Amino acid sequence: MRLDLFVAYTALGLGIWCAVLTYTGWYLGRHSTAIADFDEMVAHCAGRATFWLVPAMVAIVIMFVYVHWRREQEKTRADANRAGE
Repeated sequence: MRLDLFVAYTALGLGIWCAVLTYTGWYLGRHSTAIADFDEMVAHCAGRATFWLVPAMVAIVIMFVYVHWRREQEKTRADANRAGE
């Protein structure tokens, strides 16, 4: 890529990124009371979500490990059967 195009595209991307971050900061600053209320609601719901999500994730991990362990066992048996033939 030519250096002048690289600099132009980088400057354009930087300008867009800075504009988005500036607007986000301005918007959040103007609505800080609503954000505080939302933060309280999130804190209240986080306990419930943790209560359900942690056991679900543990179950998913256990199933994932079991399925992969089972596949390895079947692969080992198949290899042993081929070697015995």
